[in-house]
Amino acid sequence: MDLCNVLIENGINKKIKWTCMTRVTLVDKEILSLMKKAGCWSIHFGIESGSQRLLKLIKKDIDLNQAKKAVKWCREVGIETKAFFMLGLPTETKEESEQTIRFTRDLDPDMIQVTLTVPYPGTELYNMAKEDGTLNSMNWEDYQTWAGWADKDLVFVPKGREAKELKEMQKRAMREFFLRPKVIFRLVTKIKSYDMFKMYFAGAYALVESKLKKS
Repeated sequence: MDLCNVLIENGINKKIKWTCMTRVTLVDKEILSLMKKAGCWSIHFGIESGSQRLLKLIKKDIDLNQAKKAVKWCREVGIETKAFFMLGLPTETKEESEQTIRFTRDLDPDMIQVTLTVPYPGTELYNMAKEDGTLNSMNWEDYQTWAGWADKDLVFVPKGREAKELKEMQKRAMREFFLRPKVIFRLVTKIKSYDMFKMYFAGAYALVESKLKKS
């Protein structure tokens, strides 16, 4: 809050607009209102999963209801939100993947990013993945969270799951979130430049194409 007050007191908030990443447990409506006044226009939250069990497993100390409140407060004060999610966490079942996909829509931030779990060596997630599933490669070039879109092999697939299924669920999660009328309208009304139009058009084309290829 001190930083926000300094930005406001010195008029910097009128010259610079900024974004940040934070946890849903660290914000309330009062703080968000001050951040908005200080020039913050967008906040990114790492939610990771729509399964409370998996959040506990990966030691993500958040509650899904907290996430909903944080996004709601941001919308009320005029700050855009982007939420990050992962599919294919260690021990994740198909139903838990579906829970995450549903939660992206229930949460309803302005933007989402859904990636496939990549357990990097040296992390606790890597050790969990070694115990739970099969690590398919130690080649760093293969450690890509967008392997599903790039049609590359997945580094990690949880026990009892298939890479093909996870790749399709990743694409479906993005389609089912972004190809809703209210989200399309929300994004179209925010287009402020030709470059932004091209970016949104390319994203929409990729989503529609992924559906046509599946069909």
